Amino acid sequence: MSVKESLSLLNSMQGNVKIGNVEPAKGNEGYVDNAGYVDCTKSYFEATKSLKEEQLVCDPKFTLLDSISAFEIMEPKMDSGIDYQPLRVDFSRDLSYLEILALMDLIVSAEKEWHYGSPLSESLLCSAHVFSICKSPISQVGDSGFSSGSGRNTTDIVLFPFVLAVIKCCDIVHREFLMGNLYDEEDISSFSYHMSFLQNYPIEKLNYLLQSSIEYLASEVIKFSAELRQIIEGILNRIQLRIGILRVYERSDIKTTIDALHLIKNLVPEIQNTVSVVDSSIKESILKQYWDFRVQAQLVATAPVRNIPPTGIEHSYQRILYFADDMLLILNSHTLASSLAVYQFCLDFTRLNRTPEPYVRSSLQALITANNAVNLRDQPTSYMLECIREFSGLPSNFYNPNTRTVIEKNSISSAYGPLVESLIAHSTNIMVDLVRICSHNPCRFRRNLINLLPEITVAHFEAEALDLKFVAKSLPSNGPFSSFIYHVKLNAIEHILLSSFEQKLHQPYQWPHFFAVLDHVFSIHQTHLELHGKDRNTPPMAKTFVTYLHRILNAIKETYSGYLLLTVLCMRLNIIKTPSFTLDEKIQESYYMAHYRPLINLRQPKPLLRSEADCIIKNLQNFSTDDLIIKSNEKFTAAKNSLINVIKSGFEQNEFINPYFLQTNYLKNLLCCCITNLVSLAILSKDHSANLKIVEIPGNPLPSLSRT
Repeated sequence: MSVKESLSLLNSMQGNVKIGNVEPAKGNEGYVDNAGYVDCTKSYFEATKSLKEEQLVCDPKFTLLDSISAFEIMEPKMDSGIDYQPLRVDFSRDLSYLEILALMDLIVSAEKEWHYGSPLSESLLCSAHVFSICKSPISQVGDSGFSSGSGRNTTDIVLFPFVLAVIKCCDIVHREFLMGNLYDEEDISSFSYHMSFLQNYPIEKLNYLLQSSIEYLASEVIKFSAELRQIIEGILNRIQLRIGILRVYERSDIKTTIDALHLIKNLVPEIQNTVSVVDSSIKESILKQYWDFRVQAQLVATAPVRNIPPTGIEHSYQRILYFADDMLLILNSHTLASSLAVYQFCLDFTRLNRTPEPYVRSSLQALITANNAVNLRDQPTSYMLECIREFSGLPSNFYNPNTRTVIEKNSISSAYGPLVESLIAHSTNIMVDLVRICSHNPCRFRRNLINLLPEITVAHFEAEALDLKFVAKSLPSNGPFSSFIYHVKLNAIEHILLSSFEQKLHQPYQWPHFFAVLDHVFSIHQTHLELHGKDRNTPPMAKTFVTYLHRILNAIKETYSGYLLLTVLCMRLNIIKTPSFTLDEKIQESYYMAHYRPLINLRQPKPLLRSEADCIIKNLQNFSTDDLIIKSNEKFTAAKNSLINVIKSGFEQNEFINPYFLQTNYLKNLLCCCITNLVSLAILSKDHSANLKIVEIPGNPLPSLSRT
């Protein structure tokens, strides 16, 4: 439509324009209705009359690129800009202590929502105090406070440093993305909004302001009644908590970080007890005066609206406790006494019953791979060779465990010297990559594992060839290289499968195929560990560890075997429904290839073809309902007993695994699933039509059969 046609249409509409659900009264320019819409009819038509034919409407701050980007992501600003009225905030007004306390809690809640995936435009930037600092150039952010006057009020002394500290914490997280230590949502970057995160603001000045706030509040608290004193002490605790979080984010040294984390764990329960001091009316008043939920209309570019439900202030502080627990957990990794323990620790870190926030995951990567070393101790090559030595042993004339180096190259036969160098280089990259990607979010972790699988396959071929060379030289015949690389390969396949289930990539009617494939891989891995543990050439300490891994794998395998029977039973009883369109042969083949394509073309382990999986499922379907219930009950009972035995016994060889063994938490969650299923199977054995369904229990890795 041309500009001339547009003007004609606008003129024909004049006098009948309706803004929102309100018919604007003539001469009522600037009227704001209950929904927050502003009557701009008169100004709008005056502006359109000034247009000429073929003239483009543009604004120097809104470029063509911005408009295209906004259109592509369905930017709400395209619709909200014309009716948006910026929030007018009087920053010179001195807030009461109760209002400051409420604002602190709301800002912390918004900060945690950002850490867990909400866009800045729906979380932190909605705070007028945060927004006012972020949109100002760093050169204009001093230390005087929010108000422009010469005098500093309580809000400037107390709330201003707190807000600065929150933004500075976000800046530190933001820098982790810029350095490539994290890969999550793009809009985590403040650059997307052309705003500042106080990148160059001196942290020394910030510490001084926070300390001044504490001294000011300490002098004020003695002046007031017990009720107001409780509020001021609550503010003091929140400032001290922010100092502790800032210390953790700085990563100065391990002792300082651990002390700060213990401070956080002590302060959060006290703060949680004072959250209820602020009633709902105060919160609503604060939100109305200092919170702009439509702030995206002021931003140059924003991420698509996600409308992630707010978690609430109480849960936000619970998330801070999670943060402290997770950080203490990864700091334990520096106490691990062996290279194989580091590898196992990182794998187990991916099995936490919640996804740690981004900074925790980047801290794990920073701690494990800092200074081009693994766990601040081994160079990458020696780390990889130590893993092999601890798992299956290495020939004494090949590797020196005292110096952690390969023997001199001139003593390695020229027949397989290049093969040794190729395998060491290849395997080293794989092991370091595995440690690194364990810190990624679950979706990226799975994708990176799939990308790494071909590299592991090549390394496995090289390891087999090298082991044959050693056999020809009358060296140990248990294949030390190929045994360990094959173990790593099976670990990768298992985590690819398990993470696909955790991310709900399989529909319930596809679960039998999934559990059949997983059971097949577990069986191969179980056999590999069993044979390796019995090999006479495996060192005694390695045998102990491999035997323990075998017991863990056996307990996990029995659990998932029980789920294979359980899903077939649920489909029989119509607890899991099968859509009719999925019965088509081509659709079934397409589903199978989509889920298991990375595994289909592997030579080792031999993949489970769809025809073989169908045969396994069909054999189970031939059982009667009662037989399926009995067999499921037997499997889950065996799994429960195995899990209890492994959890109780633990692993006593601290040379390999430290007392904080993450695997135990995962096994406990599997045990909960087994017990829940056993209770439901007992109900089904008495009444096949019992009202049961598959439910997901928070924290458990698998859904369970339970009452509706």
